[in-house]
Amino acid sequence: MTLEIPRELLDALGSRVTTLSKEQITAEALHRHLWSEGQAAEFLGLDRFAMWQFLKDHQVDPGYTLEDLEQDREVHKRLFETL
Repeated sequence: MTLEIPRELLDALGSRVTTLSKEQITAEALHRHLWSEGQAAEFLGLDRFAMWQFLKDHQVDPGYTLEDLEQDREVHKRLFETL
């Protein structure tokens, strides 16, 4: 099997890359906060919802904080106030 990994993503993984599968590479990079969710999803060819399932299946913390929730609530509130 041949994987084409963009250089910037490969460099972040270092020498362990040869012993990992594509999903293992992605999970490892996410656990170490080396890749963003967007980069990982693009590498795996997943949409947002499939990526969330991947994070769950591989026990990767998406890093969504209480502060993120509060920001999202404010945006939602502003959007729906105008309706």
